[in-house]
Amino acid sequence: MQKSIALLAFIMAMFFVYGTPVTADDSHTYAIMHISDIQSLSERYPSTLNYTFSYLESIKNTYNISAIIITGDIVESGDNATQWTNYINARSLTTIPVYEIPGNHDLEGEDNNSLFTKFLGKNTNWNAIINDFIFIGIGYSDYPLSDSDISSDISYIEGNPEKFVLIAAHNYFNHDLTLSQIGESIKNNLVLKPTFVMSGHAHSNTLRSSLVNNYTYVEDLTDYQDNGDFSAGKLYTLSVTDRNVSKITVRNTYILPMQYFDPEKIVYDTRGTTNLSSWQVPNEHTPEISPITTTIHFADEIEDKIEDKLIPDPCEDNKSEQFAQVPSTITPITAIIHFADEIEDNVIPDI
Repeated sequence: MQKSIALLAFIMAMFFVYGTPVTADDSHTYAIMHISDIQSLSERYPSTLNYTFSYLESIKNTYNISAIIITGDIVESGDNATQWTNYINARSLTTIPVYEIPGNHDLEGEDNNSLFTKFLGKNTNWNAIINDFIFIGIGYSDYPLSDSDISSDISYIEGNPEKFVLIAAHNYFNHDLTLSQIGESIKNNLVLKPTFVMSGHAHSNTLRSSLVNNYTYVEDLTDYQDNGDFSAGKLYTLSVTDRNVSKITVRNTYILPMQYFDPEKIVYDTRGTTNLSSWQVPNEHTPEISPITTTIHFADEIEDKIEDKLIPDPCEDNKSEQFAQVPSTITPITAIIHFADEIEDNVIPDI
């Protein structure tokens, strides 16, 4: 009996020393958030920027968000310390690791990229490992990647054979959605395994998937800068099986002035199932949402039009005919939401 107890104790000791072996079913799921071109928030809407990071923190555990990728244009003026301070203060509201690259706005001014480096401690181009991804950060440039940069990135990719490649490049796209010189360099030289490119800069939102060198190649452009006081991005959910990324899905994610998720789409699946080949947000900046949530989305702009007397105020005593049945106790915003169908039918001017 004593020998049996001693043997059991030895086995338990070996278990705690060497740990639990990885099983064949070593599976887990986590998320990565991509946002970009938040310069107007750092300059004019710091409260929205604060809410962006605090909201992501509030949903961190729900979606298991393990990284936030920001693909440049963090501030409006790269030499403005106040804007950088606004960003750093907002960034401090989350415990999620944040990975940034500089955009053209971040590199403006006499100091060039010194404030980007000073406040964030990063160079213009830099690499890292993020969970199951090789992260390659490529800051703004008007020129293609140099031979030395390409060689260095290839060595980094080849040195991590089990990792999926995630490339963050601010100006991967030109404004007409053709590839920039940086984009051409990436696509022609760095696709050595399944590769994901995240970008901003081009005042549009699109996501497309293709095969390059027989590998899945996903190109993500996320840029809501033309929407003013507004915050949104893309939330990617990644499924990992046996230490390999097996599936990636994506949802457009709206943070302010409302919180809303678009339907989930499959971006990558090792089983060959995908419902994404080319996906562009309708009208470039309009979320894929219903007339009601679209109305909520533009509530601030509509309220401004009421205050400027460009459209009738439903709470005034002399209501216009289309608002004749609106109770006088509701606010202009709830009245507009109430009349979403009339808005859609152009009863109220198109904003």
